[in-house]
Amino acid sequence: MTDPFGDRLHDATTSIDVPPLDTGALLDVGHRARRRRRLAVGAAGVAALAVVVGTAGVVAALQGGDADRNVVTTTPADLVAVTTPGALAAIVLEHVDAEPASMGDADDFKGSLDPGAVGADLRFDPGEAEDGDLLLAAAAPGAIDDLGCGEDGTTCDSWSTDQGKVTLAWQEEMPEEDPGIVIVAQQRKGEYTWVMYAGDQITGDPRELDLSISVDEMTSIATDPRFGLKTTQEAVDAGSRLDGFETETAETRVPITFPALAAIALDHMAAEPTSMEEEFEETTPQEVTAVRLLFPGGIETGPNVLILSASSAPPGDEAPGSCTGRCVEEETDRGTMRVTWEIGPVRQPGRLSVTLQDDDRLLQISLDSTNMRERPFSADANPELEVSLDEMKAMLLDPTYDLLTTPERVDEGSALEFETPQ
Repeated sequence: MTDPFGDRLHDATTSIDVPPLDTGALLDVGHRARRRRRLAVGAAGVAALAVVVGTAGVVAALQGGDADRNVVTTTPADLVAVTTPGALAAIVLEHVDAEPASMGDADDFKGSLDPGAVGADLRFDPGEAEDGDLLLAAAAPGAIDDLGCGEDGTTCDSWSTDQGKVTLAWQEEMPEEDPGIVIVAQQRKGEYTWVMYAGDQITGDPRELDLSISVDEMTSIATDPRFGLKTTQEAVDAGSRLDGFETETAETRVPITFPALAAIALDHMAAEPTSMEEEFEETTPQEVTAVRLLFPGGIETGPNVLILSASSAPPGDEAPGSCTGRCVEEETDRGTMRVTWEIGPVRQPGRLSVTLQDDDRLLQISLDSTNMRERPFSADANPELEVSLDEMKAMLLDPTYDLLTTPERVDEGSALEFETPQ
């Protein structure tokens, strides 16, 4: 088979299907926020007002000298660090005028957010027997539902942005019981942001009220491109300088390279390739990073070939559940994995492909081999196949296989020997 690389990228594609968030628990958390009692008051409460270390310096560093705190010029290429609660808090401080009395990791809310969520809990204007107004700021993988709009007294409004849909939701006060809550959330590709405020009494549309934390401030936080599961190293560093977040560490990510892809393959397969080279053809889009690993093949057809690729512009729009014929899907921790196969004619290679795709990227592994002779799912199928289906799946489930990977993985790949394509 001599199909161009572009055709191979189209062999099998899918989108990640994520369940919606149940917002009821978070709404309840907001109602309880003002009613929590401090264990200590008096001098301890006064001391809490000095808990922020170097707040002005942190904000200045993040702003980069920009006079308008809401102007953010971050590009996707700048988002190289895994976010931390401190990084989220530092970004919040850049957008609000109020100074928090205390802040920390949103441990109390982890059970109400999707697994993998990162959150910061900021408290403002504490009273003698109260924690203070709550601003909960979080980013989480997955999808958020309609926030219960139209039910249980929840009113909503929404609008679209280039980055994703923004929803404003609020519940008005219950006199003598609850001050009400305000939420601004943004659904992005594969993740959502969530900013919730519980403090001042909500007596109507919060955009028309003089709140300590305004809806405009909450919206600027939720829509800040750095406020997500990936952020800038500057935000992480700024967060580490805030009290309550000093011990945080973040894993820096760098663009993946074709040698790094080869290192991932070698980590998960038993066979040793005869040679490795960058996969490049005139038809290959520039945003595709790919590597070819070659194995002995048939005399007539040349070597058998394993290709690993990572693309920032995935082709195709096949949805999960659309597999037919020689195609199988399964759910994994990284999304929907699609397996396709093609049994080749006599003395010609067949093909086995495994992919993970979402709106941001396509990860694909394909093997063209003369040893591909049977459907690949039985334990004894294709015993001479250079790389098994299980090994290919393990490669795709490796967290370092993505558009951004670890510096250690890049260093590991740089130590490998490669041939230069002719």
